[in-house]
Amino acid sequence: MTVLTPWQRKLFEQWVIETIDETVVPNDEGNPEALIYNLVHLIRGDGQKYDYQDYQDRELESWGIEL
Repeated sequence: MTVLTPWQRKLFEQWVIETIDETVVPNDEGNPEALIYNLVHLIRGDGQKYDYQDYQDRELESWGIEL
């Protein structure tokens, strides 16, 4: 198990606030599928956003997410 140093934790918390709270969550409130999809793609670094396309639903289903 990797344990973050206090400095690493602060950097991670800052990243969460700046990236997830301000980018992903406001657009996805009440839509858990979009939140999961957007969060995974944010972590991957490709910036894809969920917009109800069939290929996105298939990708979510391949991750075991029931729509």
